[in-house]
Amino acid sequence: LDADWKTFQDAQANGGWMRGPYTVSRSTEHSLDVMMKVVGEKSKRFASAEAGTPVRFGGKFKVPILEGISNDTTKRVVFVSTGVGVGPCIGAIEKALSG
Repeated sequence: LDADWKTFQDAQANGGWMRGPYTVSRSTEHSLDVMMKVVGEKSKRFASAEAGTPVRFGGKFKVPILEGISNDTTKRVVFVSTGVGVGPCIGAIEKALSG
């Protein structure tokens, strides 16, 4: 299938929204930092979008990685991830180092 046709079908099946390999690496009250892997039409469009382009994100908006780590009993943590999975690790590391 043609890439544009696949993108069209995906958007049609998801209420007009395109999905792709993205992850939120950190966030504030007013912004999100997004890491993405540019692999196809969806991620190319996202990567080239101008500021102010409407986007929608879903998922958990917090750093759940740190919930299972006790500062009192943990001396060292090793994060293992690949691709866009690196994003949540960066956010967790930054949050842990800032606290």
